[in-house]
Amino acid sequence: MTACAGLPGCAKSRADIRADALAATRFVDGLPVHWLGCERGCGSPAGPHVRVEATPTGYAVTTPDGAVTHPEADLTEIVAAARRS
Repeated sequence: MTACAGLPGCAKSRADIRADALAATRFVDGLPVHWLGCERGCGSPAGPHVRVEATPTGYAVTTPDGAVTHPEADLTEIVAAARRS
């Protein structure tokens, strides 16, 4: 798991993504996950990965094939499933 600076380190971030990432990430086999506080994508890895981006209405989870999920409930399960895609 990697992450951009997020709040409070970046004024453009929409969330404290490091805290959210720690709360919602668990070990599962699969793709790496990169957490973002906005659409800029700072620090994104070069290879295939799951992108978890803070949006004005919550998080968007994007898999390497471009599938996007906007979880309303259990972010932990959505991210774990996306890692296996």
